[in-house]
Amino acid sequence: MAKSTSRKVALLVGINEYKSNPLQGCISDVELQRHLLKYGFGFQETDIHILKDSQATRENILHAFEEYLIKQTKPDDVVVFHFSGHGSRISDPDPIFESFLDNSRLNGTLVPIDALLPPGYPEQGGQVKDIMGHTLFLLMEAVKSENFTAVLDSCFSGGATREFRIRSREGGRNIQIVPAEKAYQQKLLDKLKLKRQDFVQRYRKGVAKARPGDRQLFRMRSL
Repeated sequence: MAKSTSRKVALLVGINEYKSNPLQGCISDVELQRHLLKYGFGFQETDIHILKDSQATRENILHAFEEYLIKQTKPDDVVVFHFSGHGSRISDPDPIFESFLDNSRLNGTLVPIDALLPPGYPEQGGQVKDIMGHTLFLLMEAVKSENFTAVLDSCFSGGATREFRIRSREGGRNIQIVPAEKAYQQKLLDKLKLKRQDFVQRYRKGVAKARPGDRQLFRMRSL
């Protein structure tokens, strides 16, 4: 008998309407990606999940990733995560490694719609509700399928432009992550039964879902 056809599942996130430094083109990116997945790669409309602008809060993005890409997928499924919006770099109180560019101990993040800079910035620092690269790495690790693709159309250093608009929100040494983010990472580590030292080793190598013979790379690329 023929093998059953695997599902193709996607979560697409696009944010234009940031309160500070709104963007153009991110919603168009999501619509173009949806069209490509549906008509070019055979994804069913009901398996393409989209969060736009006000929907794309930190909580909603994490919940949707868990619900659609982790809980509802199987090992043979094709899984896609797409994020178009601001990226940033913020102070990491427990860095896995320091930036090879400036030894700044900053960590790259994705910026949800509700990740507002603290009042009084830049003269005063504070906490933000970003999603750290460490968190995305662990979410990817929790996906059962090896057929995983992440498309991150954002900027983490402020050095890339798109039609003269930078897809990067300000950050720096005086901006820290909210405690809930580190707690969420620990929850993922516990669920994966992954010791921190093993996570650190994989992250430094850039390898997610490391198993014998598996060399799937984790890359966060600024476009």
